[in-house]
Amino acid sequence: MASSAAPTTSPKTWRAYAADVRGRAPHCDHYVPEEAPAGPARLLSDFLAEVS
Repeated sequence: MASSAAPTTSPKTWRAYAADVRGRAPHCDHYVPEEAPAGPARLLSDFLAEVS
């Protein structure tokens, strides 16, 4: 069952420190790699393709 709690830090918070901030809340509970590995893996892969 997915948690409805808000993340403790958001992209809005990090924009005060970095020019290019992207983020999404995962649709899972605490163990993201085990519960929803495809989402973060896809985001990381897309990011690395852009910066390389």
